Amino acid sequence: MAFALRRTPPTLATPYAYSPPVLRIPDVWFIDKATGGEVAVMMLMGDKAGVGNDWYPGVVQKIDNGSMVVEWEHENPGYEAQIRRR
Repeated sequence: MAFALRRTPPTLATPYAYSPPVLRIPDVWFIDKATGGEVAVMMLMGDKAGVGNDWYPGVVQKIDNGSMVVEWEHENPGYEAQIRRR
C-alpha cells in the first residue's frame, strides 16, 4: 500500500538534492466510500541516509502490516485503503 515521496535523487523539483538528508515520506492512498474519490495520506517521514534501503522494511511493516492504516481507517470510517499495483 505504501509509496514514498522522495527528496533524492535529484528531480526537476529538487535539482540540487545530491546529499543527505535522504528524505522519504511514505503515503497511502485511501478511497472515499461515498464518492469513490481518492486521497493520499502522508503517514510519516524519515531520513534513510546512513541506512540506505534497510530503512524501508520496518517502515513498510509499520504502515501496511502494523497499526497505522488500521488506525487511520478507524478514525476515518468513510475511507478504506486502496491497494495499488506496484
